[in-house]
Amino acid sequence: MNWCSTWPLFFLFLLPFIFVSTDQIGTFNSKIYSASYTLLSLFHFHET
Repeated sequence: MNWCSTWPLFFLFLLPFIFVSTDQIGTFNSKIYSASYTLLSLFHFHET
């Protein structure tokens, strides 16, 4: 599977979570961001 073609869709999916960052869901966004960063790191490591 070519992950390079998946990056745009992946980031578009995460954009709402990143930009709608309020005090109420700030912690939730932090978890989403950290989880997505971990996934990105794993995929990048897998590609290399």
